[in-house]
This record gives sequence, C-alpha cells and structure tokens, in this order.
Amino acid sequence: MITLKVNDIEVTVPRGSTILQAAEKAGVFVPTLCHDKRITPYGACRLCVVEDRKKPGNLIPSCFTPARDRMEILTETPAVLDAVRTQLQLILVNHPLDCPVCDKAGECTLQDLVIRYDIAEAPFGTERFARYVDRRSPLIERDMTRCVLCGRCVRICGELQGRDELEFLHRGYKTVVGTDGGRALDCDFCGLCVSTCPVGALNDKLFKDRTRVWKLQKKTTVCSHCGLGCWVDFHLEKGHLRRITPTVFPDGKKGLICVRGQFGWRAFEGPSRLSAPRVRRDGALRETGWGDAVGYAAKALDEIRRTHGASSLALLTADHLTTEEARACGSIFRDTLGCTDIGSLQAAGYRQILSVLSAKLGPSWEPATLKDLNEAGTLIVLGGGAAELHPTLKPLVNGLMRKEGRELVVLSPWPDTLTRRATLALTITAGYAEDFFAELRGALSAERTHASADIARFGVDTCGLARLISLLGEDRKTTVLVAPDPFGDNLQRARLASLLHGRARSILPLGAQVNSAGALRKAGLSSCGAATDGLSLIEAIEAGRIRALYLLGEDPLETLPDPSRVRAALERLELIVCQSPFETAVTDLAHVILPAALAPEKGGTILSLLGFESEIRPVLPPFGQSRPDREILRDLAGALGTEEPPRIHPPSVMPAQ
Repeated sequence: MITLKVNDIEVTVPRGSTILQAAEKAGVFVPTLCHDKRITPYGACRLCVVEDRKKPGNLIPSCFTPARDRMEILTETPAVLDAVRTQLQLILVNHPLDCPVCDKAGECTLQDLVIRYDIAEAPFGTERFARYVDRRSPLIERDMTRCVLCGRCVRICGELQGRDELEFLHRGYKTVVGTDGGRALDCDFCGLCVSTCPVGALNDKLFKDRTRVWKLQKKTTVCSHCGLGCWVDFHLEKGHLRRITPTVFPDGKKGLICVRGQFGWRAFEGPSRLSAPRVRRDGALRETGWGDAVGYAAKALDEIRRTHGASSLALLTADHLTTEEARACGSIFRDTLGCTDIGSLQAAGYRQILSVLSAKLGPSWEPATLKDLNEAGTLIVLGGGAAELHPTLKPLVNGLMRKEGRELVVLSPWPDTLTRRATLALTITAGYAEDFFAELRGALSAERTHASADIARFGVDTCGLARLISLLGEDRKTTVLVAPDPFGDNLQRARLASLLHGRARSILPLGAQVNSAGALRKAGLSSCGAATDGLSLIEAIEAGRIRALYLLGEDPLETLPDPSRVRAALERLELIVCQSPFETAVTDLAHVILPAALAPEKGGTILSLLGFESEIRPVLPPFGQSRPDREILRDLAGALGTEEPPRIHPPSVMPAQ
C-alpha cells in the first residue's frame, strides 16, 4: 500500500493504482472522456491531467500514470484548468454544436464538461472535411460527425468482445473510427460500443428519436435472458419501456451487456405476448376469466390424477420462476398431486450436469463464482457453445485472457466463439464428444481397468492432449466450465468434471436459464422421471402413461427435434396447460392457457449461475391480464384445496462485476 495526497486529502491505495484511482478514492473529481473502467487506460483525451506539487508546471495524465508514495497531487491549479479548457476547445473544433437534436443530450460527457468548465466559444479553426453517418446497421447508428476519437469503442470491441470490428482509419486531423473498407457493421451487436460512447457518435437505433433522456425513469433489475444474472437498467417513460442499458455500479464501473439484453426488450411488449386466459371449449380456445381458467385446470388435473394415478401427470418448467415460485410449484405438483415426472427442456443439460456434480462431490460442493473466474490461471471448457449460451461470458473470458500467463483450453466438437480465443483448442469429431470425455476420464482415473481406445477416432491432436494433461498437473488455480449439449447426453462430461475437481479450484455448470440455479439449489425443484429427458417424455406420452402435461414457459414443439412426432404425441394428451408469457406453437394444442408475467414484471428471489442471490422487484407493469406465476400457482393451490408455502426474501445484494 502507498499513501499520497490529492488536493491535500490523504489517501491510501494499493501499489500499482493510478493517480486517477487515488483521486476517486479521495472523492476528488478529475475530468475524463476516454476512460472506461472496463478497459485498459489509454490517455487519448488528455483531459485528466493533474499537477504534482513537487514538480510544478509538469502536467501528468492521471488515468494511466501510477501513483507513487508521498505524492502531492493537485487537480485545480491554474495550469491544470487552463489545459483542460484548451483541450475541450480543441475537441469542439470538429464537434457539431447540435445538442438540441442529439439523442445523447442530457447524458453526454462532453456536454457536461463544457458546462462545468464554462466553455462558451471555440476559438480554434481548421480545414473541415466530410465525416460519414452510417445508418445501414439495423441496431446501431454511427454518426462520425460527433466522434471525439476517444477510442473507447475501438478498445472495448477488441479487448472485451474480441471482434476488433472498429478501428482508426486515416491519419492526422482526418482520422475517423470505422470498419475496414467502410462496410456496414458485421459483428455480435453486443451493444458494448454504444454503452461506452461518451458522446452521440454511436446510437441505439431502437431508442433514437423516441424520447429524451430526462423524461426517463430508471429502474435496476437482473437481465432474464440467461442464467448469468447481469444487472441492467430499464429506462421507462410513463410505464413504457424505451431502452435497456448496463448498470453503473457504486464504484462507477459499468456492467456488461449482450445483444439479447440490450436489444431484445421489444419482445416484452411484442405481439406474441399472451394477454388473457383462455380455455378450450367446443374445440376452440375462448377467452375467459382467471377464476374459470384456473378452476378448469385444477379440476382437470385432479380428475386425471384420480383416474390414471399421479404417474400420469408431467411438469416441464423453463426455469423462469423465482425461487419462491419454484418452491410453491414443487409443493403443488410433488406434495399435492404426487407428480413424479418433472423436468426442463431449456435447462435440461444444466440440470443433469448439476445433479451429477452434486451427487459425486457431496452436498457441501458449491459451483464456481465470479472471483474464481477472474483469478483462474487456466480455464478449461468442456463442450461447445459456452459463450453462445451465455454471451457475456465472452467479455469475461477475453478480459481474463488479457492477463499475463493465462491459459484457455476448449474441448469442443465444433469451432465455437471461445475456440477462436483459446490457447489450446481440442476439436473432437462430431458425435464423439461424450465418448471422448469418458475415455479421457478413464485415462486420468487411477481406477482404470480397460485398455485405451484408439484416440484417432476422436480426431484430437495428441500433442494438444499431452499439453492439457500437463496443465492439469500444474498448480494454476484451474476453473472448469461445463457446457451442455442441447440435444444430447451430458453424463460423461459431468463425470469428467467431477474427476477434475481434485485438480481444479472450481467447476461451473453452464446452460442455466434465469433462475435454474435457484430452482434446483434453493427450491429443490429438481428433475425426475421421464421428464428429465425430452425424448423419454415423448416416449412416455406415446405409451399412454403420461396423460396431462403442465408447461411453465416451455414448448416441446419448438425445443425438441422431430416436431411432427412431438406434435402427434402431444395430440394424444387429455390435458395441456400452458402457463407462459408468450404464445408459441404449443398454445394451439393447449386446453388451458394462463398468461404469466415476465421476470421484469414480478418480484422475488433469483440465484445466478455464479452464486449471486438477489431480490428483484417489478420494473414493468403486467402485460394485459397476465399475472405473476406466484399468484397463478397460489390460486391453483387453492383450487386443489392446498395452501402456497410462505414467501421468504433474503436481503438484496448487487454483485460487483
């Protein structure tokens, strides 16, 4: 630790901290335009200059200059203020004064600094040249007439997203940010460039020209598009959602976001939302009241249970329930109805992997945390599609790989996103992944009793495999990520991960939906019976054992392969209840439709993949007559003659990113 003074305020910071970080800890404002805590300091804008009292007249860029012990930093000397004002005036030479029509007005860093430092004129001039405005992208507009060349978009795209889609073009005062060849954007559309732009050069086209930022009310919640639990801000105008942005945490650092989180919000008010309960009568689905729809579903479920037994009922959940709702759901279907077939299609792989790891490693085992990821010396990914399942995993891994000496090993049957970033990529022949994981587990196990298989059939490079085994023998704080196969078995990769537990610091199963972790680890709504596997469930329906299917946000027709077979099986059922926010293919076959609220429209507790437990509150009004799942399940329990378990909230904690 070192101690220094900033404007005569003494502050102690870790050795290696920058002067800017020391100033922030002291509560002293230092202007910046090119600084974003998510990426490497760059020093392009030169607005963050400060002065050392021991070296007067020597202006120091504070964002990347390391602080030294016993420094005495001054941030408001005449020389510093004159330099900042001059630099702002130089920036304004090529920046249009069109704040009244710019969508960034009201949250523009440059606008705030110009007002703060009382810049009333731009005395400098230069030869002007035409800068382009690119509106070809469906989601992001690039207006280079407003660009201040801070480089934040270039760096965040390269450092975190790993795409290097944007770069500096030309030289001198003709420098612009663009794509090679001047083409349209062809990237992940993660929105990180939009989130980091300090001015109106990069705009969200779904938000552009819709309203002004000072009319918006901001509400913070957890993104519901996957199980990572990224914190996001919902911006509403008179109850209508206008945009979603990554949350700014108390330390001033912005969170991460992906294309689903930033641009997928229109689905919340889309035409596919279910707005009213419906019941099938005389062969047609007809709108009805909530009491009639829930009563119809409860009566039908009870009659089928009494006639054919509890084994004739099955439940599929998309794991969009809060922990309290999942607990109530388990109470109703397991305790009251005696249902023995419960599962999930969207989170089937995660559930299988988690159950195997829990069984092998014991009840005290805990999945990896964000700290484990950030401190990993070696990251091993078993299976393909990890970053496709959880898009913000990509910037997390890219950020890790920028640290010296880090290793990323990917064992995948196809070249996915992380394969291209890996220091060691082992590509397995398609269709042989589980066999390879079983063989590797046998080779690493001390209890091996059979001869080695022919490794050539797996298509894996033997030198690469030898290097992997060497890495496993080193003390490198190894973390293992287990990515499930969406339509295959995941038993062997889960068993391999459990074997690696003795050599690795932590293991993280992937593939979870918004609250899969909470449903399994907190509410105990684990998979069982034929519903643990989609094909087994269809076979049970075809055999006539399953007579009623309760769907909580799931759609077998859109999830399982061979939809003609799935449709034929579903048509054999005596009862299909769809409790879902959206109208999907299976709703045409349903006997009862119960429109459920989305996660941002209800409250409760959720648990992220990385172990962050958070209490969420409604940030959006219910759509139409839709209701939170807890209310629907409460009424269903009442109609069945039982009571819903009490609702318990832990304290809400916002994790650091």
